[in-house]
Amino acid sequence: MRNADILWKFLTEINLDSEIDAFAEYLKSEKNRSANTLKSYLTDLFQLRDFLIKEKDSDIDVNAVSYEDLSLFVGHRYDCGDDRMTLRRKIAAVKSFYSFLIRNDYIEKNPAKMLPFPKKKYQLPKFLKLKQSKEFVEIEDTDLKSLRDRAIFELFFSTGARVSEIASIRIRDVDIDKKQIKVVGKGSYERFVFLTNDASKYLKKYLSNRKDLSDDSPLFMNLKGGKLTERGIFHIIKKRSEECGLGSYVTPHVFRHTFATEIMNNGADIKTVQDLLGHKSITATQIYTHTTKRRLKDIYTRFHPHAEESKD
Repeated sequence: MRNADILWKFLTEINLDSEIDAFAEYLKSEKNRSANTLKSYLTDLFQLRDFLIKEKDSDIDVNAVSYEDLSLFVGHRYDCGDDRMTLRRKIAAVKSFYSFLIRNDYIEKNPAKMLPFPKKKYQLPKFLKLKQSKEFVEIEDTDLKSLRDRAIFELFFSTGARVSEIASIRIRDVDIDKKQIKVVGKGSYERFVFLTNDASKYLKKYLSNRKDLSDDSPLFMNLKGGKLTERGIFHIIKKRSEECGLGSYVTPHVFRHTFATEIMNNGADIKTVQDLLGHKSITATQIYTHTTKRRLKDIYTRFHPHAEESKD
């Protein structure tokens, strides 16, 4: 039996959604993809499927998947440490899958059509200025929902944690007296993140109005009393970003970039930033040194006595 046939037998024994099953047959029989390509594409789609099931807390209706869902998946994989080339392959797999669904009338609209590939040249991360950050968090805490949202925003700016880490925090992980929270990052790696006075204040205020404070209860809950998912947090941030006139500029990762940029600009060394962000490799942290260098160059241009002359 050929390697491709062995691989196909292994893959089809897994309980796949019917659409992925049909796509796999298409890749194998009509596109004549190699065993490695088939394995990679289906692994990527399994990851998407599992992510959506976790986020939606139910079986997947392929017609209900939106562009935002797919964007959130890409962001999640970025948080998991996928490099640019791996992300490009995953996006290619998703795009190919949804093009297949369109051609075969499984769906009417293609949510992956406008999904962008990572640019080849690594861009400096987006971040908020101090004034923008202060404006973003300042919402009226008139009810439990607004208290929750304020606590979420403060927690992002205070810790630089990933959205997946924020969504996974349980009550037992929070120690307000010590101003620290235990989070679980990539590879089940545990670390402590720390609370500013404002983050501690609003988190305490939110919890004092919560009913369910059992140790295993999620720190942040939705309006129905269930766990607030990554997707739910994404929508809360998007709505607030639009209210502040920032459009879709602000995402959970912009909070993380803002945190890292600010503490590096204020003198933190790169190893400390790596530990605070939970990066396994310092390479992932080095992008913030470029941001800091840009700021240093701006300061140099403004204050060096001969810098202005060099512009002529």
